[in-house]
Amino acid sequence: MKFKHVKPDFVDDRGEIIRPLSDIIKEKIKSVSLIISEAGAIRGNHYHPKEGHHMYVVEGEMEYLEKKANSKKAKIKRILLKKGDILYTEPMVTHAVIFKKKSIVFYFSNSYRTKKGDLGDTFREVLTINK
Repeated sequence: MKFKHVKPDFVDDRGEIIRPLSDIIKEKIKSVSLIISEAGAIRGNHYHPKEGHHMYVVEGEMEYLEKKANSKKAKIKRILLKKGDILYTEPMVTHAVIFKKKSIVFYFSNSYRTKKGDLGDTFREVLTINK
């Protein structure tokens, strides 16, 4: 699990400039999504064989869970993400998100996404979630 808290690069009386990917990005970003989720919503419960993605929390709070895909013995790892946190999900990692508060999250993918979806790179695998 690759996690980091991002601080603004620049702050003055006009506001802030934040570059969440500037010092961690290793691959080309091919798709950016803005996800807005209500408190109590659960997203994910799947893995991607090829895609890796970053999730940057603009506002809110969410619990992120992950484990090695298709492994009954793998332990689920959990982390609480808050405003300013960014997390990378590698390919072949089953992941789910429980939104603790209404949240706004940017999703940066190294795979193309369209209105119809992710071009066949998402496979369902439900994690046991205890809220």
